Amino acid sequence: MIIGRYYLLLLLFLLALSFKALSEELIEEDCIYFFQSAPLSGPSSSLGLNMRNGIQLAFNEINNLGGIRQKIKLKLITLDDSYEPAYTKQNSDLILYNISLPYLSPGYNSLLNNYPNLFSNGTLKSNVKIFGYIGVVGTPTSVNILSDVVKNNVPFIGAFSGSNLLRKFYRNIINIRSSYYDEMTAIINYIINVLKFKKISIFYQNDTYGKSGLDGALRVLNHLNLTLRSVGTYERNTLSIEDGFINVGKGNPKAILCVGTYAPVAKYIKRVRDLSLNSYVGNNYGYEEKDILFFTVSFIGSTELSEELLNYTNNQLSINPNFEKETYIKNVYVSQVIPSPYNITYPIVKSYYAAKYGDFRSAGLLANIPSFVELEGYIVGKFTYMVLSSILGNITRESFLNAVYYSSMHDNYNNIIGNDLNGRMLMFDGLQMGPFRSCYNPYLIDEISSTKIDIVNNTFCNEQYNCNQGLKVVYLTEMNLNSQGKVNFTVIDKPFDWNCKDNQDLSSCISDVTKVYKPIIFGQSININKYDKDLELYNKGMGIAFQMRNSKYPNRGKIELLIKYHSDTKSLLKRVKEFIEEDEAVSLVGISNEMLTINNGGNKIPTDSGYNINLIDLENNYLFNSIPIIDIYNSINNNLLRTKYLKNNLFTHLSITEVFGSIIEYNYNKQGKSRFSIIYDDTSIQHFKLFEYLLNNVNLTIDSSSSISNNSNIEVLNNLLSNNGNPQVLVFLINDLSTVNNLTKQLISSYNQIIKFNGKRIIFRKNLQIYFTQSIYNSNELFNLLNSFKTNFIQFYIASHIPSIEDESFTLISNFKNYLKTNELNIFNNNSLLYNQRLLEGYMTGLFIVNVVENINEENTNSVNFLDTIYKINSFQINNIKLGLFKKDNTDNCNLGMRSSYIYRQGQDNRNLIYEKVFTSNTCGLNIIYDTTISSNLPKPIILGRLIPFNNDLTISNEHELVTELYPNDSFTIGLLTYIYYLNSKNNFNIYLHTEYYLHSNNSFNEYSLISKMDQFINKNKVLLFTGLNIRSNTTFNVVQLFKDMKYLLYSNSIPLINTLSNTNYLKNPYFKYFINMRPSVVDEMVTIFKYFTKNNYNNVYSLICSNNDYWKNNVYLIIKIINSMGYSINHLFYYNEEINNDIYNRIIENRINKILFLGDGQSLQRLLQVVDKSIFIGISSDTLNDLGMKQNITQNLITTYLLNLPNYYLMIENHNQTNFIKKYFSNYNKYAQTISTRSDGNDRYILEGYTTGYFIDTIIKETLGEKDITTITSNDIVDKAYSQSVYNIGNILELGPIGSECVASSSAVTTTNSIADLSLPSLGCDCNQLSRHVVIYNASSNDAIYDNEFETCGAQVIPATALSTVAIIIICLTVPLSLLIIVIVSVILYRLYLKRKLSLNAPKSGKIAIIFTDIQNSSVLWQTNEKAMREALIIHNHIMRKNLEHYNGYEVKTNGDSFYVVFQDPIQALDWAIKTQHDLLYATWPGELYNQFDCRQTWNELDRSLIWSGLRVRMGVHYGRAHLVHDKVVRRPDYFGTAINKSARIESIANGGQILVSEKFFLETFRRARTSLYHQVIFEETNMNEYVPEIISYMTNSTNSSQSISSFTSTATGTTSKTSKTKSLMALNNEKPAGLKYINHRPKLQTYKAEDLGEYCLKGLKGATRLFQIKSREMMKRTYPPLRISSHSMEVKEKQDHIIEVKESAKEKIESEEMELKKKSSNIVVPIVNE
Repeated sequence: MIIGRYYLLLLLFLLALSFKALSEELIEEDCIYFFQSAPLSGPSSSLGLNMRNGIQLAFNEINNLGGIRQKIKLKLITLDDSYEPAYTKQNSDLILYNISLPYLSPGYNSLLNNYPNLFSNGTLKSNVKIFGYIGVVGTPTSVNILSDVVKNNVPFIGAFSGSNLLRKFYRNIINIRSSYYDEMTAIINYIINVLKFKKISIFYQNDTYGKSGLDGALRVLNHLNLTLRSVGTYERNTLSIEDGFINVGKGNPKAILCVGTYAPVAKYIKRVRDLSLNSYVGNNYGYEEKDILFFTVSFIGSTELSEELLNYTNNQLSINPNFEKETYIKNVYVSQVIPSPYNITYPIVKSYYAAKYGDFRSAGLLANIPSFVELEGYIVGKFTYMVLSSILGNITRESFLNAVYYSSMHDNYNNIIGNDLNGRMLMFDGLQMGPFRSCYNPYLIDEISSTKIDIVNNTFCNEQYNCNQGLKVVYLTEMNLNSQGKVNFTVIDKPFDWNCKDNQDLSSCISDVTKVYKPIIFGQSININKYDKDLELYNKGMGIAFQMRNSKYPNRGKIELLIKYHSDTKSLLKRVKEFIEEDEAVSLVGISNEMLTINNGGNKIPTDSGYNINLIDLENNYLFNSIPIIDIYNSINNNLLRTKYLKNNLFTHLSITEVFGSIIEYNYNKQGKSRFSIIYDDTSIQHFKLFEYLLNNVNLTIDSSSSISNNSNIEVLNNLLSNNGNPQVLVFLINDLSTVNNLTKQLISSYNQIIKFNGKRIIFRKNLQIYFTQSIYNSNELFNLLNSFKTNFIQFYIASHIPSIEDESFTLISNFKNYLKTNELNIFNNNSLLYNQRLLEGYMTGLFIVNVVENINEENTNSVNFLDTIYKINSFQINNIKLGLFKKDNTDNCNLGMRSSYIYRQGQDNRNLIYEKVFTSNTCGLNIIYDTTISSNLPKPIILGRLIPFNNDLTISNEHELVTELYPNDSFTIGLLTYIYYLNSKNNFNIYLHTEYYLHSNNSFNEYSLISKMDQFINKNKVLLFTGLNIRSNTTFNVVQLFKDMKYLLYSNSIPLINTLSNTNYLKNPYFKYFINMRPSVVDEMVTIFKYFTKNNYNNVYSLICSNNDYWKNNVYLIIKIINSMGYSINHLFYYNEEINNDIYNRIIENRINKILFLGDGQSLQRLLQVVDKSIFIGISSDTLNDLGMKQNITQNLITTYLLNLPNYYLMIENHNQTNFIKKYFSNYNKYAQTISTRSDGNDRYILEGYTTGYFIDTIIKETLGEKDITTITSNDIVDKAYSQSVYNIGNILELGPIGSECVASSSAVTTTNSIADLSLPSLGCDCNQLSRHVVIYNASSNDAIYDNEFETCGAQVIPATALSTVAIIIICLTVPLSLLIIVIVSVILYRLYLKRKLSLNAPKSGKIAIIFTDIQNSSVLWQTNEKAMREALIIHNHIMRKNLEHYNGYEVKTNGDSFYVVFQDPIQALDWAIKTQHDLLYATWPGELYNQFDCRQTWNELDRSLIWSGLRVRMGVHYGRAHLVHDKVVRRPDYFGTAINKSARIESIANGGQILVSEKFFLETFRRARTSLYHQVIFEETNMNEYVPEIISYMTNSTNSSQSISSFTSTATGTTSKTSKTKSLMALNNEKPAGLKYINHRPKLQTYKAEDLGEYCLKGLKGATRLFQIKSREMMKRTYPPLRISSHSMEVKEKQDHIIEVKESAKEKIESEEMELKKKSSNIVVPIVNE
């Protein structure tokens, strides 16, 4: 309105200056005439009428303001041409040449009716002259008069046509709207780039208008190297669309371009739509696509088209049940060249509303709705009067044209003042018109006629400069209905415009097709039943990568993801074919994996099942071999799709195989953890087997495992601890987070309270590490869940194939998050880190695709070049993350991109990266699909085991310490770990020390005992050897048995024990090669001390005080024997039990003993030191000193030995810089020990012993590695190498050995006989396992070395035992086998007695019992069809039967083939057994061939896909009655006899497979015992008039709500009998458990069943009829059965009985009447039950 006021003031100013007479072209001074030829009648009349009305609105608007220059009014003359070019020519000839109109022509009639004052005798009056043409409607009509208009240089303004013929530059042709070329460019750009369709056809009007649209479409498609799928036409001004309809359908289009008028196009759209509604049964004429899209150009008239499409008959509603009001307008799009008249946010629309309605706000209240055509007419009219208003001077046609094309000022004689080459840009009401530009006419006029016009030459102009089109924008709108049922035209996508931002842009007149780019399509087909939020995020992440690239290169083809859907393999193959042939997809990406496989017969990965013929084999399918496939969705978790290399099957990410491998390597090789346990479910069995497979490849086994299926949380945890399970790493492979939550909470609670299962405590180690794999747990709920756990005992880890989106140390992550924030994409937030890992996964896939595309010439971007580029470049860098090498046609082919996986530790609200596993570029992940070993990529560490005694009393609070790895701070550990850390810093392999407590126990099978712990270390922790083992000397366990068990364990596993911290002679004698002793034995120590005592032999009285403990006692005889051989003797030998008694003290004094050898514990020694005289010399072993401790203030002459017998230990400590070994020791101690201990120095003999032990072990390992690889080294290799080298030099300060074979001559042995006691002497061998040859003793009070003794033999030698006589040998040889034979016989007898008692344990006594017979349906046929499969199936069947019998206390009486005869004392347990067995049979994994049999086929519930039938179908007959127990002497087992047995067998014989059929007695017995705690629904037959019926009805209804209404009878088929009967259905709300029943009170609350009365049947061989009931659990509800298998004889009897009943009932009308009355009161009572 401001612009309007400006022009009004300008006009007033000009009028005030001067007024010149108007041109002679005006008939009067106060008006200007414009002429319009338009269809005011015929099929297109609405276009002409609306165009006329719009122009008239604009003219009225200016006229109401006073007109041009406040004086000149604009008038419009519109003549009807019925949209026929001939009539248009007649109307134009009247205007230009004053040729009279034919009588009764359309123009003549409109002239006569509307303008009688302007015409005379069919011609214009002489004083009426037309200024210009305006708003001529139609292309053929406009083109037919174009030559005349050009020749006469008459302004031809705003024709309602987009024909390109009108865009050829003629100065007087002034176009307002965009061309059809522009509209087609916009439409096809949208179809190609937004909708991503390429199946395009065209239906057009067969004239210049329609062909203009066709040319416009071909103009774009040719540029994009695309073709139309089909073409169809119709004739102008007709509705004959049938031929065109058929021709277009031949191309099976997805998008149809419609270039025509509204009536025929509407008819065509309806016809196509009717096909989708099945109006035309049979032939679809090629229109196979659903939801076909229709695109029309603006000429059609949007409002008129919508009105025509909404015009339908009631007949259509009756024919098409799917018909809806908006059926025909769905998916109809109209290109518009002007803004929507329904959107008043546009200023031009507001002006239009004001002109039309007076007030734009009241437009919606008027019946005369706005129109696109009318708005365009208004714009054309307003443009005209705006140009007229801008003319300075005379208003002539020439001045008008100058005002259109030039913005320079003109003088009064229409001469241009200056030369403005920028053209004219007009702006009004928010519209930008132009720039219009003109310098000369490049087209010769003889293209239209033989006459030429003058050409204005200008050196600054060229052919592209001229432009006679105003608007340069196209809007795409979609038809839809609003809530009021009115049609809306919603603008979709952003406007397609080419408005020049710089007037010097000479290519901006019409749209440039070279700026339209064909998208680079990547196809994705999704299983319509599997699309989820994770996939949506994955695609969104990929889309972000594409968007980043597309924004960076706007002048290139966009990379787009095209998503389609499939439901089965057939539709999937169809989609792939479409991607290849129609969409020209470069590659498939993220395609659903459920229907894909690779038929790899040599698959090394364990799988659940074999090749499924219902899947598509990627290797052998020609379609999938024709296109690259990137990242099949969720193939990270599906290794089946990676089992064989296919060059076109590419993976950006590592698989779960590598993620599992990273978990194993980090824990095993980087932390020395080797005990892995797994919790899994039915969906993750494949992953469980894969993890086990990887462990086996590094010589590990699963420590324990448990499935959550059919197990409670306590049972799952107990399973993890069974068979000495004690996991260091627990891997969760279950998807259900609620189960994860419950299990973890239960696990955490086990640390703080006592939780027991079957009397055993649930106890896990502290610092248990729980692992989750990100690819399995893809929800933010996991992150939140882990944050919710508050525990100091468990650590949580997440292993991922991609970095965490939280980890901004990766450039990839920081760039990604910055882009999200910069572009305000509200996707990332700190509370959904894991949830958005899918987003990041898709983003990385997208970046990989972008990188490949950027290395291909855009014109050559196709599937072949895409794949070739990947393998040609072979390595790609994505934000510092390397992908590749991709290799093909080699022996080491690889189709894998990423080479890194990541392990994060879950903290509070964050995750910290603790390990990144990088697989080298030369390996393809773990190479699991090749014939190479995985172990080469998963290094194997060396684990040393150490066990130390638990010194505390065992309590509830500290029991966890017995199963937890220790990090002790004792001196030996510090020294050993110092050397290990030093080794690990320089070696390419890792060594770890694993330490735990053990509990002293005489029972080796105690899980905490030393033997049990060692067994676990060997078989579970996979230790290479033991070292530093500490056996307490002050315990009262069976030492002999302990060492016997220990030797057997080490020998059977070839595991060495190197350098224990115990010196007992058991480690040396008899020789055992797996004990490698670095210390001397206690015998060697005592002999050396005694030698020192003998140096001053004056008045010496020798005594030996020994604990009565076998640990010490075993050494006494050897010590005495050797001392005697030296010519000395022990004068007094004392034994004490728990402490030294006073008698021993007194005898020491009495006998004046001054030299004591003490063998005992430190506590007893301490008491001895407090009592005896300080002048007495007491010699002790290092074992005793270790037990005493080093903090004692010793003042006595206490003599002991140096550890490791280093003769100059303290000299080395003081001068360590002079000794290389000690120098290295202190250097390493200062460097590494600070991470182990807080001690300030290393002056500790135990630290040095640990360090030296590490040095010795390192020496052996290095020698072994000279011959073997670290991955293949075994414990036996260590033993062999230790003995083969024999002598070891420890840093040139100590020589150890030799060990091995060292035969000693008998003459040098000690031969003195025992004179004290009759002690057994161990046999003397010639092998040696003791490294030490020196024993150095020192005074404990002064730490001074006082004596050094070196043995020439393997320690102190003893005399070989005297050879046995021949008779003794014979006696022993006879006695031993006889004893063994007796033991075997007794054992067999006891075992048979045990089995006999076990087999008859649950056999009920005579009386009332529950009897069940079972049989497999059609088993004979199954055996004949596939004997092998049935043999396997029978094993599974029998296992399920017997496993459940044991659980429910049943007794197996007999089996006959595949039939079972079982009995129960408790009928409720019998029913539970039957139900549980049916469930287990349903969910069992049967041989695959069995499913192909009709009687074993699988059937699913269509709603929730739960199983109904699967595998063997077993029928069951159940009865409750009295039976007599008889002991069968033949089989020696209980058997049962009685009528009840026969009845149960007969019931089973008429049942169907999978059906549980029970007798009336059995049902009543169970109902009376358990009632609604067992049955949630009971259905009675109407004919069942027994007394118990009302009793049960009353209980089930009144027990919960006495006012419960009684429903009427419902007639339903039972699904079992051959008739349809009326039934009473009873359901109970409560399931209260009766008091006093032990078993029923322990049953699950919701474990209830449905009982259905099937009526009475006569059973073969039994008198009378038996009423039968059918029992179903909730899982069996969907099962239906054929009629019962009752014999014809039984049916006849039943029919006779029914006849008798009918006779009796007919004779008793009164009774019948009473019974019917009773039914009306009590029938069909339905009470809903909770959770039914």
